[in-house]
Amino acid sequence: MGANWQDLKLKPVINYLAGYSFEFNDVWSSFVELYLYKKPGVVLNYVSDIGFTYQLNKKTQIDLSGGIDLVKPKGNFYFEGGLSYNF
Repeated sequence: MGANWQDLKLKPVINYLAGYSFEFNDVWSSFVELYLYKKPGVVLNYVSDIGFTYQLNKKTQIDLSGGIDLVKPKGNFYFEGGLSYNF
């Protein structure tokens, strides 16, 4: 369970998440997630994403993912990448 803010002036959107991850080896892993949320003007929405992570070292990770809106998929998708560092 989590919350997303599209704008900090608005109320957060509460979402529920179910996911599965798989580690191929010590550095590569993948994940699949399904989000369920309700926001004003939307009865119920489902969003799914899939991604991969690569562990550069014990503190640094690179990730790539993409997702799609399962209710209104036309034009509602994303791709992203990130770099994470644990302090």
